[in-house]
Amino acid sequence: MGLSMQERHRIIAETAVRYRAATKLEKGRILDELTALTGYNRKYALHLLTWWGKTVERVVGGTRLKLNIGIPRQRKKRTGKKKYSQELYEALRCIWATFDCMCGKRLAVFIRENITFLARHEEYAITDTLRAQLTAISPATIDRLLAKEKQSPWFLKRHYQANLTANHYKTKIPVRTFYGSDEQRPGYLEIDTVFHSGPSAEHEFCCTLNATDTMTGWVELRALPNRAQRWVKEALVEIRKTLPFRLIAIDSDNGSEFLNKQVYDWCMREHILFTRSRSYHKNDNPFVEQKNSQYVRQFVGYARYDTPEELAALSEVYRVLCPLLNLFYPSTKLIAKHREQATLRKTYDTPQTPFSRVLASPFLPLKAKEQLSALKAHYDPVQLRYELDMALEKLRHAHSHTTRVEISYEES
Repeated sequence: MGLSMQERHRIIAETAVRYRAATKLEKGRILDELTALTGYNRKYALHLLTWWGKTVERVVGGTRLKLNIGIPRQRKKRTGKKKYSQELYEALRCIWATFDCMCGKRLAVFIRENITFLARHEEYAITDTLRAQLTAISPATIDRLLAKEKQSPWFLKRHYQANLTANHYKTKIPVRTFYGSDEQRPGYLEIDTVFHSGPSAEHEFCCTLNATDTMTGWVELRALPNRAQRWVKEALVEIRKTLPFRLIAIDSDNGSEFLNKQVYDWCMREHILFTRSRSYHKNDNPFVEQKNSQYVRQFVGYARYDTPEELAALSEVYRVLCPLLNLFYPSTKLIAKHREQATLRKTYDTPQTPFSRVLASPFLPLKAKEQLSALKAHYDPVQLRYELDMALEKLRHAHSHTTRVEISYEES
């Protein structure tokens, strides 16, 4: 293997000293050794040994330059001026921590749309200068400034339970695997239940009904005392009344809480299209499955909730959380994906709030949009976030003061 450039330079630097002090006969032998060792041309090696370590003046383009042969150039340390101050970082970190650690793309949109509300609160200390910088900062810069804050790993404990089947209604409810071009409008909801059973699925426990609109990302969450079809049907009736658009269809998995007489008869009576996913194909409901993790588990966790006090606290959390998510929290939507050999490339749209997507839809009447805009004007995202913190604290308090019977399993 040949010598590296650094090794050749060290050899020449040591040899040049001996070469200049040697006799004519010794210089010839030194030159032979150097060319054999480095592979240099004899004339080039002679030039290096003669001038190595010396300063030579040359005129290049009318300018006299000093060239230091063999002396490496010392790079100057870059001393760029920081554009963003420590005050901006503190304000950005406080906003990011308050509003659930959004990614840079979503947080940039959130700040631009709600900077007026944020500037009203003294804890963020947003001056006119910081306000201009916060509205101009890029998502990449946000992620870079908050990189150290995002390095705290957290581990979640999960449990899975096999769904009960309802074969009778499987034959009546059609399977849906995609949404056609005619269905790209608000009103097509994917629904799912999230279990709050903790590490054990014994006995009854609370659940969360998650209804997510496939086009706008509008999310409605309801706390249920258990998986009984009565509670699911009543929650769907309530969700239908609170939606800012008409409920056209629901799409569920194959759980018995959905494939039952009460939910099926209600859909048929109200002329709501009812479809289901394929068995053991979780990706058939990607919109609601994503929100289960992003919204439900992130806020209420994986603990077991099975008392009336915990159910009431869970309902209070969702009463505050839903308007915060729908009116103020931006989200991205997958618009295209293609495979390049072994790489799957996905393209997402610009982060927008579900509120913005609803207003941009041509399928909603103007009156409904005006009512929705008036509803948003009554809310303050910072105040909502504080109310959410208090509701979550009540939930933790109710959970910590609940007496549960520990079930032990002894080996027989």
